[in-house]
Amino acid sequence: DPLLRAWRGFLRRWARRGLRKGADETTAAFLDRLRAAGADEAATRLVARFEDLRYGTPEVTDAADRQALATALQRYRPPPLRGG
Repeated sequence: DPLLRAWRGFLRRWARRGLRKGADETTAAFLDRLRAAGADEAATRLVARFEDLRYGTPEVTDAADRQALATALQRYRPPPLRGG
């Protein structure tokens, strides 16, 4: 699944910044931690959109939405975190 590959790459880039998503951590909890760590608005929008597409109502998502999000996740590069 291209969206999941892009998501994993997004998570790897954040892990290199020191913010690793726990295996049992929900996407919502990770989003809260991103916000608390001072992540930029683009990152928080991407995580929220991923959560909507991945865990929301399947009939309201289409292939174009998934591809657009996968592309945005692939292109995203995290800025330095506060204090880092």
